[in-house]
Amino acid sequence: MKTRLLTLLLKSTTAALAASVFALSTVRAQFIMDDNQFNGWLYQGSGQAPNEESEVTLMVEAIDRSCHLTNEQKEKLRLAGHGDYARFEQKVNDLRSECVGKTYDQNEIQAIYQKFQPLTQQYQAGMLGPTSLFVKVVHRALTPEQNEEYEAAEAERRKTRHAAKVRLFVAILDQSCPMKASQRDAMVDLLLKATRPALRSSQYDWYVVMVQAARIPDSKLKPILDQAQMTYFKKITVQVRGMEAMLKQMGVLPKR
Repeated sequence: MKTRLLTLLLKSTTAALAASVFALSTVRAQFIMDDNQFNGWLYQGSGQAPNEESEVTLMVEAIDRSCHLTNEQKEKLRLAGHGDYARFEQKVNDLRSECVGKTYDQNEIQAIYQKFQPLTQQYQAGMLGPTSLFVKVVHRALTPEQNEEYEAAEAERRKTRHAAKVRLFVAILDQSCPMKASQRDAMVDLLLKATRPALRSSQYDWYVVMVQAARIPDSKLKPILDQAQMTYFKKITVQVRGMEAMLKQMGVLPKR
């Protein structure tokens, strides 16, 4: 079962790693950037542009469930969300015009790849993240009472999602390094106390748990885990420490 956990860890590809892999796989002295290569660099993994209508609709519906929006408020939020997507698309089109159809040699790959990173990070974080127009309009459009209801509902959702990720982490750890029931329960309790929910929900909630787990001192782990379990725990958590800076930049990792 170790393969399963390590596969989860390897799904997150940093820009530097992706660039180096591409460089190593390029056997020609030069390559021409086409649309497929452009999309692969920008959207990493899926190669697909974000689903604008789906994300805007889901976000507005989630807020509506929390604090019962008026039709006017819903329309303001939809317009703001579509505005964020339009600005992102314009930046993508500008970069596409600059790069696609051009020829680059291997010495230029890293420099060109770095131009993609701000847009890639925005795509990975979600177009309607904390710095978006959408979020700004949410706080302006809602009444004080609605804002309070919305923040409370968001906090509860993050807490529930975090607890689920913690239990998933312990379950996968148990599959790879079997523990007694008492150990599993103790690990869940420790992780819930020693880690905090992501500042906002994203596809990186799993890594928010693991980066914080890597900070737990040995003195708190030793009463729960035996030496073999401790060794494996340290091995898998150290692999995600390199993601800490990225998670902070994305605004999802809680402060210590």
